[in-house]
Amino acid sequence: MRYIGDVESKSEASRLTSYLVANGIDAQAETDSNDVWGIWIRNEDHLEQAVSEYQLYVESPEDTKYDGHANVAEQIRREEIERRSKAQKNVVEMRGKWKSGVSRGKIPVTMTLIGISVVVFIFTGFGGDGNSWLFRKLLFHDGEGGVNRVHYGDVTIKLEKIRQFEVWRIVTPIFLHADSLHILMNMWMLFILGGQVERLKGARKYLAIIFATAVISNLFQSLMPDEYGGGPFGRGMSGVVYGVFGYIWMKVWYDRQDGFQMSDMTIIFLMGWFFLCMTGMVGNIGNWAHGAGLVSGMLIALTPIYLRDGKIG
Repeated sequence: MRYIGDVESKSEASRLTSYLVANGIDAQAETDSNDVWGIWIRNEDHLEQAVSEYQLYVESPEDTKYDGHANVAEQIRREEIERRSKAQKNVVEMRGKWKSGVSRGKIPVTMTLIGISVVVFIFTGFGGDGNSWLFRKLLFHDGEGGVNRVHYGDVTIKLEKIRQFEVWRIVTPIFLHADSLHILMNMWMLFILGGQVERLKGARKYLAIIFATAVISNLFQSLMPDEYGGGPFGRGMSGVVYGVFGYIWMKVWYDRQDGFQMSDMTIIFLMGWFFLCMTGMVGNIGNWAHGAGLVSGMLIALTPIYLRDGKIG
């Protein structure tokens, strides 16, 4: 299915899709929570023609050539349903018969990330043992030589461990969490949002998104000046969670063909928490990680759309 554009009412949607179907383009309309009707086509080969027809309609919706196609379109749709029904009788359902491979519903990357985070949480004293070997090895900087020296040092000091080829530190802070509530919230949102990306985009692309948002959020949080809320001792998966959230959010708004879904309540909750954290009312939060993760996730989603269409929206 490919999305080609929106119309503002059900009657417009019916009029345009009937015209498209009558002219050989299998089209349908779907509405969203804002009562905007999106026009979709089934056959990728018809995309260019369908986009052209949509643009002509937008320019002249009053043109009478779009009238009177409902009956013809309905007949074509009935014939297509009958054809698919007959074809389905000849299909042998193989889903679930193969023992090898991963089924569509499984999310191994997401579950592995959750598993690593839980194991690290346990072996770092449930987030409380800041002096443990594992805790210090996973932080962006372990504070060796004095925490204040690092915390209030310049960028060169903050990058000291990275420059010593301990490059894993630009990623591994995502596996450290401060307490039970911290890890519970992050793992739950990763399961919900990250699992959706893994199912729809596959493990490789999902891992690339995770890696990119982890690196960007950790670098911003660690290297920004301490007086503005930065510091190299940040921890948690929230930068990645906001990156995945931003990615899905932009996909839902601007690139519906991949089938991503997100409720208005999820957006309100995560953006509400985002701004609440910035007030300082909930303690010392990695706001730079949240912001950098969110923006990077949005850009990862929007850049291919712009390169493909020459515009956003």
